[in-house]
Amino acid sequence: MVREITEKELNEHGETADEKWIAIDGIVANVNDYLDEHPGGDDIILENCGRDATSAFEGVGHSEKAYENLRKLQIGKLKGYVRKESSVEGGSNAALYVVGLLLLVGAGVYVKKNFL
Repeated sequence: MVREITEKELNEHGETADEKWIAIDGIVANVNDYLDEHPGGDDIILENCGRDATSAFEGVGHSEKAYENLRKLQIGKLKGYVRKESSVEGGSNAALYVVGLLLLVGAGVYVKKNFL
């Protein structure tokens, strides 16, 4: 059974705490051992410790590997967390793929009309 962690308890594990926790999409993770490994550096994680950082995480457009790493660090789930419609794993990346696909289709139509 996954441990439920209250927002108050999460807030007690901010940047200055011995154990640094972060919540992303309802997943609460202990990030102490990941700080040195984070490709973007530890500053951005430390800024978001002790709170729900879903918007910050999704705003960067993390890969599926990032979500896998998050799941490996999970120590519980945020009690009462409700997934927002925009809060979908890889949501930022999925939107980029759709835009890219539309651009490719448009380019194909343009080439066919004008050059073939």
